[in-house]
Amino acid sequence: DYLEASGWTAYDGGRIAQAESYFRRVLYIRSESLQPGDPAYARAHLNLAGFYKTFYRNMQAIEHYKQFLEALERHGEVNVHTRRQTLGEIADIYYRTGQYDKAVDYYHQMAEGDHAETLGALQKIAAIYSREDRYSDAAGVYHRMIEVMKKQNRYQRDRFAANIHRSLAEALLKTDAAFQAKEHLQIAEDYFLSALEDSRGTRFENPASAAALADLLSKQQRYEEAERYYREALETPGDLGIPDPNAFQGLTNLLAEQGRYEEIDEMYNAIKKLVPDEPEHEHLHQAFKLIYRPATTARDAAIPTGQ
Repeated sequence: DYLEASGWTAYDGGRIAQAESYFRRVLYIRSESLQPGDPAYARAHLNLAGFYKTFYRNMQAIEHYKQFLEALERHGEVNVHTRRQTLGEIADIYYRTGQYDKAVDYYHQMAEGDHAETLGALQKIAAIYSREDRYSDAAGVYHRMIEVMKKQNRYQRDRFAANIHRSLAEALLKTDAAFQAKEHLQIAEDYFLSALEDSRGTRFENPASAAALADLLSKQQRYEEAERYYREALETPGDLGIPDPNAFQGLTNLLAEQGRYEEIDEMYNAIKKLVPDEPEHEHLHQAFKLIYRPATTARDAAIPTGQ
């Protein structure tokens, strides 16, 4: 209606306080004139939830998202996708504000069943468990992710599946389940390699697969193999033809461990020439510099005084 449209017009025009006033007025009028389950009443809560989320007024956003769901439930059966999306919004706010127990609760509700949003919700749960050193619980979640992928026919020898197996292996290693971890590390390696080989020479070629495989090998102290894939990742054109910063960081760390500082200098100087010298790319120059700087500090510390 007119007031709701006026709210969005004020919002688009940067008149934030006025926009909030309009949205709150809409909610008040609809709460007085409509049934609690009316979709228009529900939408008034959703408008305010989105508004407060935008300005990080997190608890107010959560309250209106909850009121939005409650209004829809009174109206009748809630659209499944809308319910999952709203649960995800609430969970994400709890996650961002460090309220991990509440975030896990809402992610679990969002992950019920085997649907498109399940994997994303489970991945967030696993990340929270790992953050809290609950590695056995995290491993259980990663196992479920693999099962969901198989049910959805999304389980392929690709980078996503490889990352899940790698994360599962890392969680298992924390629980002293070394044999199981080794099995999943091998699967991850096979899948990263498969994804890399499938993409070579195609428009889908991406340095991320080679860099991820190199990271995996490096963590297993297979440094010669890791170096080969880091270099392949750096030679594979990324966005705008700029080398992959993750591959640069991985190879920089590996070379620094071996005291090969001259090679790091040469690599950094070559990469600097590939990044356009324009204001919009300054953040890339800074990113590479931040990776390079610790290596130079380590090199300087390794040179005896007087040399």
